[in-house]
Formats: sequence, C-alpha cells, structure tokens
Amino acid sequence: MKDCLRLKEHYEAFVLGALEGEERAELDAHLARGCPVCTPGVAEARWVVAQLSHAAPDAEPPAALRARLMQRVAETKQLSVPQGEMSEEHGARFTIPFWAWAAAAAVVLFFAVTLWQARQFEEQLATVRSDYKRAQNEKDRLEAQRREMESILAVVAAPGTREVRLKGEGQSAPAVKAYWNEEQGVVLSAQKMPSLPTGRAFQLWVVPRKGNPLSAGVFQPDAAGNLLQLTRVEGSVGLKDAAALAITEEPAGGSPQPTSKPAWVGPII
Repeated sequence: MKDCLRLKEHYEAFVLGALEGEERAELDAHLARGCPVCTPGVAEARWVVAQLSHAAPDAEPPAALRARLMQRVAETKQLSVPQGEMSEEHGARFTIPFWAWAAAAAVVLFFAVTLWQARQFEEQLATVRSDYKRAQNEKDRLEAQRREMESILAVVAAPGTREVRLKGEGQSAPAVKAYWNEEQGVVLSAQKMPSLPTGRAFQLWVVPRKGNPLSAGVFQPDAAGNLLQLTRVEGSVGLKDAAALAITEEPAGGSPQPTSKPAWVGPII
C-alpha cells in the first residue's frame, strides 16, 4: 500500500508515456498483477487526460483555427518513432497511442483558444480606452462651457456693467443685448438670429465718438440661431468714449474695419 501511495503521483506521467526508469518498471509490475489501487488509479488518470479538452474556457474558437488544428492532428497521429528505436521488452516498434495525441491536441487547443481570447480582450480594451478618451473629451468640453458660463454671469452681474440694446433693420430682425464691462468684456445675447453662408460671420464693433470703429470679436449663433458669448474689445476705448455698438456681416476671420452696412446698431446712452 505504501508503494501504491508513492506511485500515485506518477499515474498521469505513465498515461502520457513520460514515465521512465524504476518507477515505470514498478508501476508496470503493479498493473501486471492487477493491483487494486494502481489499476483503477491509472484508469482514472487516462480518463482525466482524455478530458483535458473540457478544461478550455467557455469560448468558441474561430472555425478556421479549429479546422487547421484538427487537420494537423490527423496528419501527425500517423507518425511514429523511427524504426531504430525499439522496445527493449517486446522488440516491436513503439508508436504513440491515439489517446496521447488527443491529449496533446486538447492542450494545444486550450492554448490556442486562450490566445484567441487574449486578442479579443485586447480589442475590447482598445474600445474601452477609446470610449474613455471620448468621455474625457466631452468632460473637458463641458468643463470649458461651465467656466465660460461663469465668466458670462460674472460680467452680467458685475458693478459698472452697461446694458446696450441693438436693434436690427426691419420688424422681424431679432433684438441683440450687449452687456459691456470695461474690465471683463462684452457679453452678447440673442435668439433666432439668421444663419450665415459658409465662410461668413458676424463681427461686433465699438463705434467711438472719434476715430474708426474698433473690433470686439467675431461670433456665430448656433444652429437654432441662439447666441450667448463673451468677447473682448480691442484697444483701450471705454464706455465714456463710445457712441454705439454695431454688428456687421464679415468674412469668417473678421475684418480690420467694417466691410458692410451694420445689421444691428445700439447707441450707448
């Protein structure tokens, strides 16, 4: 019984044909006399090895991979040890049994499926990283909008801010409100503004009591015609030096001086 316990750890190697030397000879002797411990132990080891294919993860490998693998097994199982290598006991040529090839194929299949799953995981990880990057970009955009809105509210509520109403030509032209703070800039607010052709933009001007108009930036309403934007006045002109605010249609990058008739004008009283 003690010998059987010692030989128990060699059952799988014996089944795979990898056991040699004294342990092999001793286990052969046990099996030859029908040892009640080793005989069922080796049988169980054969069953375990044959079931190795079931140890693979629950995943279906690509059909092309499985087909190539099974074709390789079918070709390889016909091979045998060279004729010069003979069994010392029986003098016959030694061949590897089919169950050993099946066990090896199961191991290869396991690693093939594992590799395939690793590649699938890498693709999923790349997708997650891409989604995270898009989410981060969206977060940054919303954060920028939040900071801009805080700046707009600060201008509107700041002491010394002057509200200027700009009127357009015609009764259907929407009104534009400007909130001008000499230190923080000008906030423009409007709804239902007309859309512009490609390559064109609106430009805000400060019309001084003396001299040429000064640009206060270009802007575009959104797709619905809504406008809420903070811009800066170029130069050092202040409220006391300005006669009016005006809006013209200009090239998208703006113009040094107005190139069209003002579409909205608001006097500074």
